[in-house]
Amino acid sequence: MENTIAYFGLRDEDDYMYKKGEANTEARLQKKMAQQLAEAEQQRRFTVIRLLDTTVLTEEQIIKICDISTDFVQTIKMDLAAAVKKIARLKKTTSIERMAHQLNLPANWVEKQVLQG
Repeated sequence: MENTIAYFGLRDEDDYMYKKGEANTEARLQKKMAQQLAEAEQQRRFTVIRLLDTTVLTEEQIIKICDISTDFVQTIKMDLAAAVKKIARLKKTTSIERMAHQLNLPANWVEKQVLQG
C-alpha cells in the first residue's frame, strides 16, 4: 500500500477524510477555547460579585486587584440591582440554583438575597 501511495504521489493532506478530520479537530479546538474563555469570564464575574458583596474594598481596589475595567464593574453592579428585583419575583416559583443559573450569578449570592427579601 505504501508503494502504491508513493507511486501515485498521494499525500495525506490531499485525502478527503484527512481534510475532514482536520476540520473537525479545528472546530473542536475552537469550541473548547470559546468554552474556556466563557468559563474564565464567569469566574472573573463571580469573583467581582463576591468582592463587592463580602469585602470592604473600594471599587478602585477591586479594579486593580482583578485587573478589570471600570465598565466591567459598573455592568455587574447594574446586573445585581436588576437581579434583586427578578429574584423577588421568581423566588416563589423557582429554585435558588435555577435562579442563579438564569441570572448568571453565584448561588450563594442569590440565596442571600432570597433570605434578606
